[in-house]
Amino acid sequence: NRKIVVFDIPIFAYKAVEDSKLIHVANVLAQFLDNDEDGVVDNTTIHNQLKANKSFIFLWKTTAERDAFVPPSGYSYYDIDSGSVHVAWHSSHTGTFDKSLECIWSFVTENGHAVSFPATFSGQAMSEISSAMDTARGGTFQSPPANYPAGAWFTNSETTCNYSCQVSKYNFWILSSMLGANDNRLTEIQNEWT
Repeated sequence: NRKIVVFDIPIFAYKAVEDSKLIHVANVLAQFLDNDEDGVVDNTTIHNQLKANKSFIFLWKTTAERDAFVPPSGYSYYDIDSGSVHVAWHSSHTGTFDKSLECIWSFVTENGHAVSFPATFSGQAMSEISSAMDTARGGTFQSPPANYPAGAWFTNSETTCNYSCQVSKYNFWILSSMLGANDNRLTEIQNEWT
């Protein structure tokens, strides 16, 4: 029933979603698009691709809301469970991790980076990021294997996460590690990211 537009990218929310969560998601998207906070998008190629894809985000509170949503034809979107948005995590990096960081990064990566720079960021085999991921997983697997080779440091086992999804997750783990977002999370993430 409402939206916030961040650099021409709309974020919609169902009525039951708290305003604080909608505003938080908008702030995270703004940070990813304008990391130096000068009021100008940092990478216009990615931004233009997001706009060309008619990309948007929507927040939902119940699975009924999520399942009832019918996206308009020709639009790219990412849906976020508002229950996974934890605004307070940002001030302490303790408690329940704010999953919106991963969701919004995946949205920007899949609809922006991967399309704008496919040789580097494509979710398909042979891009630079997928080759790095295959090294991290100890081999090339279209679906997560039942057991990863010894020495693998990215071991996501979600069988619903296809190869492109795995690349997106790997990309997020790199970024979140570099930015310190994984501090205090070892016991929570070591089964997937060592």
